[in-house]
Amino acid sequence: MKKSNGEGSITFRMRGGRRYYTAQVTIGTDENGKPIRKSKSSFIKREVVDWKSEQLAKKQESPLSKASEWTLEYLIKHWLFNIYKDTVKPNSFFRMESLFRIHVLSHRIAKVQLSNLTTIIVENFFSDLKNSSSKSVYNDVYYKFKRIIEYAKNIHAINSNPTKTITPLKVKKNEKQVWSVDEQLAIIKCLEDNYLDNLIRLAFASGLRLGELLGLTWDDLKDGVLTVNKQWQRQKLINSDGTKRYVDIIDDPKTQGSARFVPLPTNINEYFEQRRESGIMFKGSIGGYISRGDPANRLKEIQAKLGIPYRNFHMIRHAYATRLFEKGADPKSVQKLLGHKTIATTMKIYTHVMNSRKSEVS
Repeated sequence: MKKSNGEGSITFRMRGGRRYYTAQVTIGTDENGKPIRKSKSSFIKREVVDWKSEQLAKKQESPLSKASEWTLEYLIKHWLFNIYKDTVKPNSFFRMESLFRIHVLSHRIAKVQLSNLTTIIVENFFSDLKNSSSKSVYNDVYYKFKRIIEYAKNIHAINSNPTKTITPLKVKKNEKQVWSVDEQLAIIKCLEDNYLDNLIRLAFASGLRLGELLGLTWDDLKDGVLTVNKQWQRQKLINSDGTKRYVDIIDDPKTQGSARFVPLPTNINEYFEQRRESGIMFKGSIGGYISRGDPANRLKEIQAKLGIPYRNFHMIRHAYATRLFEKGADPKSVQKLLGHKTIATTMKIYTHVMNSRKSEVS
């Protein structure tokens, strides 16, 4: 016998001359709308009949069975903590949770029931968001909001997509110039002999990301070569009730291509070998890790002192790549030294350097 309309089914096949019954029930759908099914088999028909009834009862009690009655706030929190959280690293989740808590859950749209969520209501929300936030925030909310609404459709919480008329904002990227050779040398000349300034010194000589630099130990420097196989992170952990805590961890590199070997210039290797210790390479004032904001603040301080236009700490990686290209390095080698996942990222810097050269000779 079979049932339809979500009531499950019971079938049988002959096994050893006896009827072997199987009950199957669809208990819901995944994020992509694919049915999630459970089944049970037995020679005893009553067992599978009772099991099917029990599963259908649980399904009726499930919050998903009444998803259309949810508010948008409930949907967002459900998606963030039950769908999205396990797919990203803690810091990425923290940023996304903060983004929605500040810009969406504080808006009146959060209290709207999904069955009443219309295109007009969504358009008004994004109009308010456009007037109260930056373009980058607007677009970050836009792309994730669309994903959440698509999820709501897949679990049958809504029938139509109220975001169809919404589009992302065009953002004009302002390419910042890296330091000139003279500016870079002036910054390095201002560096003192301490953990913080030596971290900046090594950054210019290796192009490592800040997390990779903070994760270095003295064992990672051998025969003039840095082994990059980890990164330091201060993870922000947040619970569904909004409570937060921070933990320092040593994590895997950012991407698979980030694990690499980076040779140091001879003078830089000798500089650090003369200061070799044990354990963490760059220690904070009380012996632990340097605070992530300290190198950026120190670099900002030096630039202000020298009257050099401000560039952020990550620009050191671009400067490292630029100097390599200026010396004739090929893009593939630079990609490996920087630990870029794809050559496309490296080529953006390469193209910029080549265009600058053309401008200089024209």
